[in-house]
Amino acid sequence: MMRHFLVALDGSDYAWRALDEAIAYGKAINAEILVLHVVPLEDIPEEIQEFARIENVAPGDVGFAWRKKIMLEDKIKNEAAKRLKNAGVKSFKTLVHEGDPAERILAAAGELNIDMIFVGDRGLGPLHRLVIGSVADKIVNLSKCTCVIVR
Repeated sequence: MMRHFLVALDGSDYAWRALDEAIAYGKAINAEILVLHVVPLEDIPEEIQEFARIENVAPGDVGFAWRKKIMLEDKIKNEAAKRLKNAGVKSFKTLVHEGDPAERILAAAGELNIDMIFVGDRGLGPLHRLVIGSVADKIVNLSKCTCVIVR
């Protein structure tokens, strides 16, 4: 039975370490590694979002155009694929979704029958985490599968 790991990758140092951990565990048991980068729609400047509302452009279309403009999606996907290939991982996919990162990661984990989620810890201070939480906290608290937070 093949295991399926999901790595939430935002380009931070902690997220790249999470990918490294997933590679180490995954190679040991021949797991498929799915790398998911979620582009939060709120990263799109308000002026562009307002223009899209006026022109009746779908939020997903605006997000896609904005991502392509800043090239973050391609940079993260290409770097992840390079690292996975160089490590000798045989089965992997890179995915990009839009929306709330924690919600999209949890939804993907359910849809793709993920066995384990790897996510980097953003290193927020205790007060900041208490007030607004973090993506990693939400994933750990709401996930139905095993989660690994990498620091």
